[in-house]
Amino acid sequence: MDQALADIMRDERQRGNKGDGGWKKVAYNTDASILTAQFNTYIIADNVRNRVKTWKKFYGIVSDILSQSGFTWDATSKMITVDSEHAWEEYVQSHKEAKSFRFKVIANWEDIVDLCGKDRATGHGAETGVEGTQFMTLEDDHIVDLDGDTEGVEGSPSIDDILPNSMGSQKKTKQPPSTDIPPPKKRTIGTKDVLANSVAKMASSFQEFIQASASKLDPMEVYVEVNTIPDLSRDEKIKAYAWLIENEKQFLMLKAVPIEVKKDMILMFLSSKA
Repeated sequence: MDQALADIMRDERQRGNKGDGGWKKVAYNTDASILTAQFNTYIIADNVRNRVKTWKKFYGIVSDILSQSGFTWDATSKMITVDSEHAWEEYVQSHKEAKSFRFKVIANWEDIVDLCGKDRATGHGAETGVEGTQFMTLEDDHIVDLDGDTEGVEGSPSIDDILPNSMGSQKKTKQPPSTDIPPPKKRTIGTKDVLANSVAKMASSFQEFIQASASKLDPMEVYVEVNTIPDLSRDEKIKAYAWLIENEKQFLMLKAVPIEVKKDMILMFLSSKA
């Protein structure tokens, strides 16, 4: 997934979606849509943004290490090598965050240098906990842990510490044994409870209806189709992505018409939408 994300982000950079202030919102949205299609898991722009924060953090820490005499990068093993363990121990005494990088394999280091080298964040792109090392889905509570990036990093909380019970392993608190605790009183269900339950069921049914009515278009398919159309500007492509993903019938028609008609059809759709 790291490799796929890096390739997509290079394409977005070439399209001008990275400025002096960093990556544009459209770049994160495009990255998330394509990864969702490629890996069949739900990824949002914030997931991508947090991953980039982690890359920046890695770049800051590792580049500082490599700037010191006696520390080099092994391109074959994808990790730091040191000439003297004593020198390393002295370095980590004043750079605690570097300790876990002694034998850490960073398979995509070249991509990190390419994409993050020129916009290194102050404080190594600091983020809290492990927010930047996971892609978290919102549909099935599935977590994709990318290369176990926080393993062995001091001060990093565990999954159980940062996830709500519904998304991580539930911690069971042991209750002290006692025979003197009376059983809880049975709670009488009143009118307010009945109404609350009814409203909850209605909300659930409505949500199911919305999900069933939502477009089933594959974001990747829309992306590929629009990019086959010649002579569309970057802004026109972006508007076409957003318009077609919400209009399945128009997308099916676009796929059916000859290539020389597609651009006129897109422009017509966009002008009628404006």
